[in-house]
Amino acid sequence: MDIKGAAKTNGLTISENVYYTLRKNIVNLHLRPGELLNVREITEKLHVSRTPVREALIRLEREGLIDVVPQVGTSVSKIDLDRVEEEKFIRSTLEEKVIELCLESPLQFMLPDLEKALLHQEAALQDADALTFLEWDDEFHRSIFHAMNKQMCWDLIQKNSGHYRRVRIMTMWYKDIRASVLEQHRQIYSTIKEKDSSRLYSLVHDHFTRIVIQEKELMQAFPDYFKTKPLTTDPLVSSFISAG
Repeated sequence: MDIKGAAKTNGLTISENVYYTLRKNIVNLHLRPGELLNVREITEKLHVSRTPVREALIRLEREGLIDVVPQVGTSVSKIDLDRVEEEKFIRSTLEEKVIELCLESPLQFMLPDLEKALLHQEAALQDADALTFLEWDDEFHRSIFHAMNKQMCWDLIQKNSGHYRRVRIMTMWYKDIRASVLEQHRQIYSTIKEKDSSRLYSLVHDHFTRIVIQEKELMQAFPDYFKTKPLTTDPLVSSFISAG
């Protein structure tokens, strides 16, 4: 079990620090989907007692990021594509609304932040650094919410994106996809600057729908990372079997 970064006392409780440390490791795929978690190992790696670790695991279970199975153990949850779809719906809905505000607002304070994020994404693309690329991808979008004074909405997205983020970071392992995302961001930046509403809505919609195709490819490449749906039986077939 490889946990990167130790819990730090930066104004938060020990339990909160353990929670944020484990959550970051899960959503960044340092802890892989399906990987078993051992309370004793976590306490030793983070130099904390068992109580804050258990409290953190309870929070992570509520978010659907870990699974606790009696007599089996605790593991990182596999990626649930139904949950990915719902988390993506939350994000795309709020993002489309905040884009509307951009078209009605002065942009002089937002554009430099978007330009900065684009420059860092370009550097991360050249360095083949998928995680840093994704972090600046998020910063590009966060800057829009921040400029429109919608930080609470962004925080809501971050809190409810554990499964979706894991899919996003997996797509960033591929340089051609990173390059495509960067180009989309450049186009979004240009259309925001020009306040071209019809083209902007189309770009934002396309930005969120492309990942559907990528999800299918990822499931084929990394089947063990994804939650499989149970087979459903047609009610008529069930009735026939019962009658037989």
